Amino acid sequence: MEDWHKMKAVEYKLHRTNEGAMITPPFISDGGYFENGNKFIGAMDDTEKYYTPETNKDNPNSDLVEYSKTELITHMQSVGIKGTNEGMESALTSEEIATLVGNWCDERYID
Repeated sequence: MEDWHKMKAVEYKLHRTNEGAMITPPFISDGGYFENGNKFIGAMDDTEKYYTPETNKDNPNSDLVEYSKTELITHMQSVGIKGTNEGMESALTSEEIATLVGNWCDERYID
């Protein structure tokens, strides 16, 4: 049997080190996707033992927001994702975003 485990989809902000560098927080297992200003989408191990900030979907300034697959697709459709086709950058359609984000979630066993 394949060794896999369920992940959580989260929107997070980079953390500043004591030296001033901006890094992905240690509780993010697979991050840096779907950048939206100073926020990124990543996957977090469901059994992670790091301290994690409280999540709050109602607070746009929250440091960490957890999403289900459906919620993440809806969120990314509302903020938009740009893609490159033949060297030209353009906004993806709602259907393209649903497919892209849905596949990303499926690869990480996110429901």
